[in-house]
Amino acid sequence: MKKKKLNGFQTKQRNQQNHKGDNNMRKILFKKNREIETDKVVVKNICFNQETLESFGIGYEVIDLETNKMFKDSKDEWDIEDTYESFWNRLNSLDTSWVGHDIVKVIKVYPYNEFIENGGEEHLKMKGFHKVKYSNGMKTVLSENKQYQPITW
Repeated sequence: MKKKKLNGFQTKQRNQQNHKGDNNMRKILFKKNREIETDKVVVKNICFNQETLESFGIGYEVIDLETNKMFKDSKDEWDIEDTYESFWNRLNSLDTSWVGHDIVKVIKVYPYNEFIENGGEEHLKMKGFHKVKYSNGMKTVLSENKQYQPITW
């Protein structure tokens, strides 16, 4: 049975019902000036090999804003995005001469309850990255003559 998609007001009502008396909830500002009380978010990201530009695919990760100390000061979606990318892409400072093999980019940050209510639970059940096809129909990011091509979304 497919879940009914809720509008913004219904989602807010359900969130309030599910978290009555929950002191761990805090307000996070999302795009379109939506301030939502939540204790978790889902980060949708994509990971690339920096040398070949091959994508490992799309990944989803639940971030608990209360137990994960890196996100304790996050006030909005962009704080979460910046912290997430910084962690995965800059594990060590430049003076260590460390260079990461892969790069992670955040595509979207979702309030956890909205993500689940809109069918996202299936994505969370799959572990690891999920391969994606590029919208320009290319099989790889390299053309036949081995020249790198731009990725179009």
